[in-house]
Amino acid sequence: MAQAFTKEMSRNIFYGGTAFFFLLFLALTFDTHLALPDRDNREALDPTTERGQMI
Repeated sequence: MAQAFTKEMSRNIFYGGTAFFFLLFLALTFDTHLALPDRDNREALDPTTERGQMI
């Protein structure tokens, strides 16, 4: 790559990186919301444990 790094190239790399990581963040957030019900342990809570949250 013999040509210089232009402002336009820098701007495009910045916008591309921003879009990529924003989409990655959305995908990971969506995946977390789908995984949380499977990792929940609410059925194992007994009344003693539930009262412990009131302290």
